[in-house]
Amino acid sequence: MGYSHKHTPEGVTSAVVPPVFIVGCIRSGTTILHRMLSAFSPNCIDLDDGDFECRPFWQNRGFHIGSALTGTRCQGCDGTELGVDMRDEIRNALQSRTSGNRHVVTKNPHLANKIGLVNACFPDARFVHIVREPMAVVASTKLRFLEQDGARINPWGVRFVQYWPDDDELPCWWTVPVDAGCEFREPWKVRLKKYWQGRPPLTPPRHHDAELFQREHPDRSRYYPGDGFKRIPESWLKINANIVRQIDRHGLQDRYMAVNYADVVTQLRPTLARIAEFAGIQATNPAAVPEVLDESRSHKWKTDLKPDERRMVLEAAESFEAEAELIRNRLPGRLLEAPAHTFS
Repeated sequence: MGYSHKHTPEGVTSAVVPPVFIVGCIRSGTTILHRMLSAFSPNCIDLDDGDFECRPFWQNRGFHIGSALTGTRCQGCDGTELGVDMRDEIRNALQSRTSGNRHVVTKNPHLANKIGLVNACFPDARFVHIVREPMAVVASTKLRFLEQDGARINPWGVRFVQYWPDDDELPCWWTVPVDAGCEFREPWKVRLKKYWQGRPPLTPPRHHDAELFQREHPDRSRYYPGDGFKRIPESWLKINANIVRQIDRHGLQDRYMAVNYADVVTQLRPTLARIAEFAGIQATNPAAVPEVLDESRSHKWKTDLKPDERRMVLEAAESFEAEAELIRNRLPGRLLEAPAHTFS
């Protein structure tokens, strides 16, 4: 079952299992949690088959998802401007995915500034907020951004730089082309293969012109790769704190669950069982997932971050005291204490 075309006076009927949205910072474990929860819950299905983060699902409906695949901006949305026709179309899209006993489990870090939008679309949605300690997130984000600058992880072969906006209430990373005159087209071998398979090519993304964007946004301390490394720990603080603030603003505390990444790694099955209970997922298969995940990379940040970069992570918590305090009080586990040998 899903959302019905015959709406109640409040606008929607309840799904047997409400849709589950996994949110958090990039590189916080949203992908592995989504993969493990999908295996643990055999009846689950994603919101869209075309992309593992369902980015075109939202982008094509006018909600900006900042990525190489979809476009430059990642814009926050509280749902207040969501029209009835668009709301019903989105709900019907979910209904078409959840016939029989299927239910939606999806993830996208770029929904972290769109909690109100998701709630307006799906008033019984459950939000699972995964939080990973900042040193690991910052190190992994740094490496991912460097890969994007090297054009190694996007279908266009285009170089991108990341921009942290200074005028958004709910900021998230924007993805900006590095070089002017970029062509957003898949390589001809990929297009030919898709043609013979009967699959459509990717829709060209809506990216800003590189030179014009950098003239309009000249602050070099907001770009990475570049001078903006300190924006990475800032983003960890602001994105996580703003998820909590949105949950509070919309009164969603009873439909919100925060999960520590460390528990996903070391106590996978019990953690998934708690999420399933919270989300109302009854059909589970614990044997489909391992008891624990690989911990060997948990301290890789010690080699990936330079001493001055580690200091900037700790200094960010001092600079953004309100966000740090909210994280200490509301999110699970020890997240902000300086790890041992931080400066070694």
